[in-house]
Amino acid sequence: MFDLVSTTVFAALTEAGMAGHWHDDEQLIVAYPASVSPAEALDREHIVIDWTGTAPDSVEFSADAWEPDGRPDFTQTGTAYATPVPRALDLEAVQCAKAVAEWFADPVVTAGQVLLEALAVHGLTAYTDDVGMSYAIALEDGVAPDRVRDGLHLSVGDRSPSIDRMPSAHTGWTVCVHDHNGEPVGGPVFSTGDGGLVDCAADSAAAARAIADRVRAHRQRPATRPLDPKNPRDRAEIVEHLELELTGGCGFCDLEADMMCAGCGRCNCHRHDDCVRPASQ
Repeated sequence: MFDLVSTTVFAALTEAGMAGHWHDDEQLIVAYPASVSPAEALDREHIVIDWTGTAPDSVEFSADAWEPDGRPDFTQTGTAYATPVPRALDLEAVQCAKAVAEWFADPVVTAGQVLLEALAVHGLTAYTDDVGMSYAIALEDGVAPDRVRDGLHLSVGDRSPSIDRMPSAHTGWTVCVHDHNGEPVGGPVFSTGDGGLVDCAADSAAAARAIADRVRAHRQRPATRPLDPKNPRDRAEIVEHLELELTGGCGFCDLEADMMCAGCGRCNCHRHDDCVRPASQ
């Protein structure tokens, strides 16, 4: 199995513009840019590729980046790729090699940056949590960046969960609503993937459209005074909105779960220009 796996990985690395060699002591593949010689590879940042499973039918790869920290020590700098769901050797080798190439690209483009570019198309800015777990987009207009997570906002994260993963390792965006106190409300309002790999560019574009629809719908609502949880009437309205969210409805447009669009299953916070009612209805 070793010969089959290593040969397949080396071929995939070459196709991706990378290079690699077998490390006898560690029994692993060391990957690096094609411009780097095998003798120099361990003197700079490199990626160690390991695998488990039964080739060629079902394998899992892990590709971790390391840099020298005073020989013979090394420090891990991140993970370029980790198989989310075991797949055939040839498919996983190609995907892993793509992620390795993305890691060494200049400049490096992460899945999160792909999403940010998609959001920018809609004029939206997202703010990171500084630990690489999620982005936040204010639903209200004119919110200071350092206050976005303290109020009404949307959060978006990768199922992995990291916004700093390579696009080739992307497993799907999940968008959630947070209330005026910054607390999550109900389940995701947008979610893709089932644990496996998802096309990062297409998913980011779809997530950005869904987020833009939500933000636009909220900002175009008639101006209302802030709800006060201490006020009994306001508290009742807050509870009503929360119940809608928890039962699959939408607290923003006051739509119950069974009133969602028959074509796409979404609420009135979204556009429905292309929705088609199922023939059975």
